Amino acid sequence: MEPPFASTNSRQELMDKLNTIPGVMILPDALEKQPYIRLAAVSADHGASFLEIMDWVCGKLREASPV
Repeated sequence: MEPPFASTNSRQELMDKLNTIPGVMILPDALEKQPYIRLAAVSADHGASFLEIMDWVCGKLREASPV
């Protein structure tokens, strides 16, 4: 089974989700790199949104891991 974020489409989906958080702007050319997010952008008012996205990421990782 392919790792959950190996394809460009899956990384694009993650990038799109993260870019909905005000203050986060991951550019398309970062899909093949390891972009960073400033912690200040995901703290306080936007922390819950970030955690929801990380829950989604964890779900994708769980789906891909063998039981």
